[in-house]
Amino acid sequence: MDKYENNIWIGIQNIPEEWCVAYHGVGDGKPSDNVKHILGLIYKGGLKAGTRQIHEDCPDYFHKGKKVGNGVYCSPKIETAQEFSGKCNINGKEYSTAIMLRVKPNKRRHCNQCPDSKEPYIYWILNGTPDEIRPYRILFKCTNDNEEEEEEEEDKKKKMIKKKKRMKKKKYLLQD
Repeated sequence: MDKYENNIWIGIQNIPEEWCVAYHGVGDGKPSDNVKHILGLIYKGGLKAGTRQIHEDCPDYFHKGKKVGNGVYCSPKIETAQEFSGKCNINGKEYSTAIMLRVKPNKRRHCNQCPDSKEPYIYWILNGTPDEIRPYRILFKCTNDNEEEEEEEEDKKKKMIKKKKRMKKKKYLLQD
């Protein structure tokens, strides 16, 4: 973090010099993505505009009369980034991958009037230099852990039922 002139950009005091928190999905949501390779490219060269610029012609919400243009897509909502997250396998479990980053507030373009946008501000587009985006955390979310959790929950229920039966039996024996 000492890479920059100061650390105010990453603060949480809600002052004007702080940069906005955003998330960038790594990949295109398919398990076949080589997430490790993509993360390596980002580490070496920073975030760069991808080839899928599907919202470049959308009106910019904060810069009236302009379009959002070509750039790096990110979102203030982790759920949006997860839609575009590639999957990677670690020790037999599948994880979606996203990058937590900070973006320079006055450099954001806001796409919210495209037909497939679900709500305002779902996409931010940064179409300037890499100095406008500062990645600082890689996020992993286990996507196939539900089966194990359900099995554990079912085991707990079975144990609870057995325990209740033993308690009833014990209570019945004590009453005789």
